[in-house]
Amino acid sequence: EAIYAYDFFMSGDQSAASEWQWAGGDSTAVIPLRRDLALQAMGNVKKGGFGRDAMRIFGEILGEDSPLSTNALLGLAHSLEHDGDWQSSIQLLKGFLDSVHRERSTKWRILSDALELNKSDNVNDEETLTRSEQNDLLANILASVMRVCYYEGQYGLAILLCSIANNSYDHDWVDYKENETAKAILSQKIVVENDQILEAYIQSLYGLGCRRIVDELLNESQNGRNITVFMPRGSRQKRFTHAESWINAFVAMGRVLEATNAIRLEGSNISHESRLLFERGLGRAMDHCIDSEQPAAALYLFDHASAIVAKKDSSLAERFKTFFGVDDASDYKKTSEAIFQSDDAIDLKSLRLSDPVLAAIIKAHGKMGQSENARSAFYDGTLHSDDSAIMTQSANNTLEALLDIDIDECMSFLDAMDVECVNPSTFVLIAKRYAQNGTWPKIGEVYNRARSAGCISEELGLITMQAVCESELLDGKIVIIRKIVEDINRLVGMKSIDWINAKYWGIKRYVGFHHARLLMRWDDPATSQKEELLFAINEMRKCAREGITTKNAPLECIVRIAQVYGTEGKIEIALSEKQRRSAVNLILEACVEANRSGLIKKHTFTTEVVRSLRALKANKECIQVVVRNVISKGRKCRHRIAMEEAMYAALEERDHESLQLITDVFEKSGFD
Repeated sequence: EAIYAYDFFMSGDQSAASEWQWAGGDSTAVIPLRRDLALQAMGNVKKGGFGRDAMRIFGEILGEDSPLSTNALLGLAHSLEHDGDWQSSIQLLKGFLDSVHRERSTKWRILSDALELNKSDNVNDEETLTRSEQNDLLANILASVMRVCYYEGQYGLAILLCSIANNSYDHDWVDYKENETAKAILSQKIVVENDQILEAYIQSLYGLGCRRIVDELLNESQNGRNITVFMPRGSRQKRFTHAESWINAFVAMGRVLEATNAIRLEGSNISHESRLLFERGLGRAMDHCIDSEQPAAALYLFDHASAIVAKKDSSLAERFKTFFGVDDASDYKKTSEAIFQSDDAIDLKSLRLSDPVLAAIIKAHGKMGQSENARSAFYDGTLHSDDSAIMTQSANNTLEALLDIDIDECMSFLDAMDVECVNPSTFVLIAKRYAQNGTWPKIGEVYNRARSAGCISEELGLITMQAVCESELLDGKIVIIRKIVEDINRLVGMKSIDWINAKYWGIKRYVGFHHARLLMRWDDPATSQKEELLFAINEMRKCAREGITTKNAPLECIVRIAQVYGTEGKIEIALSEKQRRSAVNLILEACVEANRSGLIKKHTFTTEVVRSLRALKANKECIQVVVRNVISKGRKCRHRIAMEEAMYAALEERDHESLQLITDVFEKSGFD
């Protein structure tokens, strides 16, 4: 209703003018209090949809150098949050820090009491926010920005922005050990003094898969015990695999921010050696962010560092550009850029960037699906580079980005690349894309180019072997494959048979069982299955003797074709009792090893196990595997087929206790 009233007033309907004389005078004259209340109302609409209008009103306020209240600024922040506009939210936070805390741009006129707005002509510095009020407002804006970031999957950005804001909230830098991540987080006053920021921090860590750090924070924080952790929308279980990468990123970012703060406080320009060390550290931190699937955090770290360091180094000032504007699809990107203008915007075209930093920028854009920006970054960043500069990482990252634009342009780029920039990964990237597209004949051309350049690798060899198998050649495939194997053997310094034995399971994934068995010289199709089974058994037992975890492939092979063990190589209609018992024991032995490696947790593996045991009429062993390994904790599980087969086995064996146990878990898991 408040927004409706504001819009109605702004429409200039003079027939109702007498109803809108809020402060006297012209009914259509926009006074600060009206706009202030409108911003507050927009921020309270949780369904969103008012971010653009709120930005427009805020732009008018800044354009007229009018004051606004703290609640109005929070209304703007909440409007952007409800719209999911994390880019503009970050710009708001950056603008607030620059204006209020760093005083590097036009100072925003912010008052704590909205009722004082109409007295703005008499506002002076003494009537603006106190340091405590500034910190409270900073904490509230930061919390809103962190929330919208983790809701939109930008977990790393939320954490990075918290570290940056903490430096304005509390100027003391606290040293900590690298393995004490939780203590480092709790050393930030803005985190420990504001529950909403602690909660947003924990949610972001959870989104990054850092469960151990979350548990430590909840245990060590006095306020953390009341926080309920949930997964934001769009998050995936696979993020948990990137926890270690993010911890490395957190440590590296901390070093960059500490160095950036020291450079900011230092009066003189930094030396050439210090600049190179700083850029190397910045590039490493950005790489860790990208490895943890947080490329936007990498780009913002770059922007933040450049804005500060460039002021201390005139050459560096020409080697950075700003982060914002990454989403070309944003409807009001131009509006937000006009409102939050930065004095630090510098074009990449002026001079070169160092290879590690430029490579990280290109890679980050590529990870964000901005291949055109990645290509532009390379050409702009190397426009005036020295002839002696070898941009190996940047060139290869650009080549990868070009694969998403046009593979023909990628190949032209490869032709123009400096020979010193080419390495094995260059050709692997191209071969993978051709394989993904099913353009198998082109992979042979890539392999021959790599061979001429001395850039063969095992991975490229395996992809090329797959291409040979997928080709339309009628004869001679195995001959070509053996020649590729010989090239790889010369590369790794191994005999052919030793390399094939060591890589058999990987080779099989690429070329299939038929060509893999021919490489192994298992030439008789009638006995080749048993040959593979014996090979898998030997590998499993060797690993067990040496205390090494057995790979998944040999264990999967054993449980799938254990029936041929003790036979002449074929699955017979009726096995002897001795043969049957040997096959059952072999499957149980594989299950023991699978339990050590964690393979037993895969429902596809347990499905093969129970089916083989049921085929061997080993009902008791089938029940035993499911009860001990699948439902031992009595919790929900995804092993539907394994539980079903075990229930049938229990019925046949009249094992009512096991049947009830399995049925309970089956129903608890949502199956019927």
